[in-house]
Amino acid sequence: MAKKTNFEVNGTKYFRVTRTVGHKTDGTPIRKTFYGTGINEANQKADKYMNKIKSGFSSEFEKTTVEAYLKKWLFSVKRIKVKPATFVTYESNYRLYIKNSKLGILYMKDVKKIHIQEFYNDLFEKGKSTEKIKAIHKLLHSFFEYAVDEGYLLKNPCHKVVIPKNTIVKNENKKIDCFSVDEINDIKEAFKRK
Repeated sequence: MAKKTNFEVNGTKYFRVTRTVGHKTDGTPIRKTFYGTGINEANQKADKYMNKIKSGFSSEFEKTTVEAYLKKWLFSVKRIKVKPATFVTYESNYRLYIKNSKLGILYMKDVKKIHIQEFYNDLFEKGKSTEKIKAIHKLLHSFFEYAVDEGYLLKNPCHKVVIPKNTIVKNENKKIDCFSVDEINDIKEAFKRK
C-alpha cells in the first residue's frame, strides 16, 4: 500500500504537517512544519518536537550556537557568581579557545560527547597542556550543566570525556645519568657514618 503524501519537492513526495510552537510578542502564532515519508512519520517528528517544548525546550534555542549561549551565560550568570579574577580566566578561555572554534559554531542541540572529545584532542595536538584543557573543561562542564538544569539539553555532553594527558616522549638519543656502583657504595657508607 502506498503511503499518503501531500507535498512534493524535486520529484520526492512527502507528508507535511504544521504545528503552532509558540507566539510572537504581538500574539502572532509561530508555526513550524514537519516532513515525513508518510503521515505517521511526520506526526512523530512533530510530537517529539512539541514534547521538547513542553519540557522547557525553547524553539529559539534550536538555532543557538555554543559560543553565543556560552557568552550569554558567562556574562549574565557566571560573572556574578565568581571572583573577578576567576571570571577573567573564564572569559579568556572562552574568547581564545571556544569562540570561533569547531565546537563554538555548533548548535547547542547538536552537541555530543564526541564533539567535546575532538575539541580537547585538537587543543592537545596544537600544544595546549593538560592543565589548560582541564581549565577549559571546567568552564564547559559548568556551562553545559546549566543548560541541562534549564531544560535546554537532556544531558551534559562533558560527562566522562577523557582529558588528554601530557606523556613523556621517548627520545633514544637522550642520555640518562645514573649512579655508578662505586657512587652508590659511597652514598651507603656516608649514611652508615651518621
